[in-house]
Amino acid sequence: MRRLYVSVVLGVCLQAAFAEPAHAWFGWFDRLSGPGPFKGLQLEARLVCFGPSVQFTSTVVESACPDPPEDTPAKRRASINLEFRSLHYTDESRQYAGGHEIGLTTIEPTFAWSVLSGSRKYDVVDVVTGGGMYWFSSEGFDSFHGLIVEPARFDLHAPWIVRRHAWAALIPVYRIGWAWFPAGFPADAFAATGTAAHRIEGGHTSFTQGLFVDLEPLVRQLRDSK
Repeated sequence: MRRLYVSVVLGVCLQAAFAEPAHAWFGWFDRLSGPGPFKGLQLEARLVCFGPSVQFTSTVVESACPDPPEDTPAKRRASINLEFRSLHYTDESRQYAGGHEIGLTTIEPTFAWSVLSGSRKYDVVDVVTGGGMYWFSSEGFDSFHGLIVEPARFDLHAPWIVRRHAWAALIPVYRIGWAWFPAGFPADAFAATGTAAHRIEGGHTSFTQGLFVDLEPLVRQLRDSK
């Protein structure tokens, strides 16, 4: 089963690496009442855009949402996305996984809604919700997986009047939210020792952050210049 998980992760990584996804991220997961914080790579591509009409992006390579007519307020009201994380943590105190690196991988479809999409100048907040699967792996314990739910996240970004230019890809976007692990984790999930060996109860939540660049303005300009 571990080989299966690795194959899934490598497949997503290769697709992301060669497909130029719409977002390139740095992700951060807070301490899970145990190991953590986890830090690493976070990628996302838009699959469907909702604006004046519903538009499917032709490929993950061109996952930028098409521009609207000039007389419409904003280019994107909502979108359906696919997100991938590859985060890592090593416990220097050796209380978890015998000091080996712990990997956290997540794959989630998400839905993002632009709260102020009616304005080209003030659409600076997106609300994001989603859920999918997580995998924990390490040389110090047997890999395990389960369900992860992210009920609310908030993206703070430049307004559309700025994002319509290719150079807007240089402006970072900040994401903040919460992740929920409904089943929790058993006491031996992370090969914990000493006082760290306790069950992390079901319904466990973790604070999450992300700092990333939105490549959509650049992808859109490259596509339109062909």
